[in-house]
Amino acid sequence: AGSSLFWYVVLVVVVIAILLNTILRSILDRTREFGILLALGMRPSAIGRMVWIEILMLLLVGLAAGIASGAPAWGSRSRPRSP
Repeated sequence: AGSSLFWYVVLVVVVIAILLNTILRSILDRTREFGILLALGMRPSAIGRMVWIEILMLLLVGLAAGIASGAPAWGSRSRPRSP
């Protein structure tokens, strides 16, 4: 049981690192666009809100995809037989 907990923690850390890397890349790749929006008069708080909305949309799409792909696997998992 201890070994499986270890691998579960490793998996969670790797997934979090991948997600943070994706979000950071998304923001850093658009710094020029953010500068243009600021020059056009958009407030920094509006840009921040726009980034958070994008993150939440990605989260919801990823959650839906994960549930849709994991539900069949969860339903078909082997159940212990009663004696």
